Amino acid sequence: MIGVSNMEQSVGFYKDILGMPLKYQTNEWTEFQTGATTLALQLSKLRVPPATPQREIVAGASTIGFTVTDLDKT
Repeated sequence: MIGVSNMEQSVGFYKDILGMPLKYQTNEWTEFQTGATTLALQLSKLRVPPATPQREIVAGASTIGFTVTDLDKT
């Protein structure tokens, strides 16, 4: 997942410039199908110095997540 400050502009970049197929889109969350993975964009706040709380998603930050059927087994 990538935090973005402008969803419309960011979707245009990934869809129109990079050619990624759009999977799902709302004003605050967008997903692109990229083979076996999904690239997600989340509308986020701009980073404000000096530091933002760790749990807050800020524009320009990225996060990797995995989906598994059995967390304990994995």
